[in-house]
Amino acid sequence: MKNLSIRNYRDTFELADKDIDGDLSSMQQEVDGHIETVTIAKDLVLVCDEEGRLKDRPVSVCLVYPDHESGEDAKYAVGIHGDCFICQRTEGDLVSLSRKKRDLLINHIMEKRIGIPCIDIEIIREEMKA
Repeated sequence: MKNLSIRNYRDTFELADKDIDGDLSSMQQEVDGHIETVTIAKDLVLVCDEEGRLKDRPVSVCLVYPDHESGEDAKYAVGIHGDCFICQRTEGDLVSLSRKKRDLLINHIMEKRIGIPCIDIEIIREEMKA
């Protein structure tokens, strides 16, 4: 399964193409723990270690969400701790990330980067519809 891996090596962030087996064991090895999935867009999923924060792993990426309660342009961020990767979901299965979506994600992450790589959920969902 081809995916976009995101790692934090002592505050040096790495975005890399990875190819892993699509089985549970390989995914757990990639994130160094039990997996948790976070839906980014309809068919786009971030896979991370569900205990990354408890293990005191550094933040690898921030997911930025609209804060509808605080105001029109307000946003809040959630840090994903530890290694993670992004792939696609088709009919409940995690599958390879298409080259088009990979390129779109890399451009988005690099454009939004402010030290820590960030993914603006609202923007990426709009871009994925196009």
